[in-house]
Amino acid sequence: MTEEKKVLRRKELAKWLKETILRLGPTFIKLGQQFSTRVDILAQEYVDQLSELQDQVPPFPSDVAVAIVEEELGAPVSDIFDRFDYEPIAAASLGQVHRAKLKGQEVVVKVQRPGLKDLFDIDLKNLRVSLFLLLKCFSKCPFLPPFSHSRS
Repeated sequence: MTEEKKVLRRKELAKWLKETILRLGPTFIKLGQQFSTRVDILAQEYVDQLSELQDQVPPFPSDVAVAIVEEELGAPVSDIFDRFDYEPIAAASLGQVHRAKLKGQEVVVKVQRPGLKDLFDIDLKNLRVSLFLLLKCFSKCPFLPPFSHSRS
C-alpha cells in the first residue's frame, strides 16, 4: 500500500471514529476531545477529526432547549425574556447557547443537554465493566508486567 493510500485510509477511519463518537454521546465526545490534543500518540488525521469535537458538535432541537429553560425557570420564555433566539449560536458536548434579551440587556442562555446525568451514569457503568474485562484479559498476557486492580 502506498503512503498516499495509507493517509487516505487513516482519514476515512478518523472520520468514521468522529462520527461514531458523536452518535455515542456526551461522555464519548469528552473522551474524543481529550484525545484530540494527543498529537504524541495519534496520527495527525485522527487529531484533525477529533479536534472538530471541540467546537463542531451538532445542537439538539431548539424546542427541547426551550422546554428545558421553561421547566427550569417555571414560565414560558416569552414571559421571561424580551427576546429568545431559538437558533443556538453554539453547541458543545454538554449543552448549547442561545442569545436572548432580558430586561433590555443582551444575554446568553446556556442550556444543558437533556438527560446528561442518566447518560453519564450508563456510560460510566459501561466503561467500568469494559475496563474490568480488559484488565482481566490483559492480566493473562505473559508479555505484560503484572498489575493490580480493585473494583469498588
